[in-house]
Amino acid sequence: MRIETGLKLWGYPAIAMVLFLLGVFLGLGIVLSALLFDRRVRAREERGHR
Repeated sequence: MRIETGLKLWGYPAIAMVLFLLGVFLGLGIVLSALLFDRRVRAREERGHR
């Protein structure tokens, strides 16, 4: 189903492009946050409780 919209960015509907780019930036932010700020697991925590 196609719905014509007046506002387009690079040939795509503007709202779709804005939401797609927002998702890309948020996803990259999560990946960068995990790479930069997650702590390493200590040796005792790796083995778990016995």
